[in-house]
Amino acid sequence: MLDERATLTAAWKTALDAAARRAPLDPAWVSHCIDRAKDPRSIVINEYTLFPEYCAFEFPDLYFGSSSASGLGWGPGAALGAKLAHPHSPVMAVVGDGAFMFSNPAAVHHASALHDLPVLFVVMNNAMWGAVQRSTLAMYPDGLASRSNEANFVQLGKLPAFEQICEAAGGYGERVDDPSSLPGALKRAISVVKNERRQALLNVICGPGGTA
Repeated sequence: MLDERATLTAAWKTALDAAARRAPLDPAWVSHCIDRAKDPRSIVINEYTLFPEYCAFEFPDLYFGSSSASGLGWGPGAALGAKLAHPHSPVMAVVGDGAFMFSNPAAVHHASALHDLPVLFVVMNNAMWGAVQRSTLAMYPDGLASRSNEANFVQLGKLPAFEQICEAAGGYGERVDDPSSLPGALKRAISVVKNERRQALLNVICGPGGTA
């Protein structure tokens, strides 16, 4: 058992070392940076994109992921609910770009401002419906989609600048496309949420690897 754990831990480290240099950003690196930046008591809502092997939680009731009953886009609203229930706890929502659009972003950011619910939103933006691609390939591994570079209903072109939607509601927004700049961006966003009591959003430009 100990040997298996050591092997698994070593594999995670090897993958993380490679991810740290990868651009667009790798979700494993983003998860690691969030782990380093977040308060130990932060409540984190994860809709598909935070890898628990790189982001640990030491206390109960701090991590909430997708259930089999949930629909796409539940994460940002759930984060507002968590902040409403625990106003003194830091709250973060980690979502894919597709899930974020399903959450009705304008309404989410308006509600955050209207009800004084400062939350940090981290959008892992890979400009694609990763869940659609995975489901299609799982059902038809040798189908037409597996041989196409532009599978139907997967790519999300001409996405809006998500950070500007947050800014339009009075929050702080920042686009992150360099892996070395992510720790600093997280620090700035967390400071805004904590010290200025304003919502913040990081639009993190990611490569394929787990986002919806």
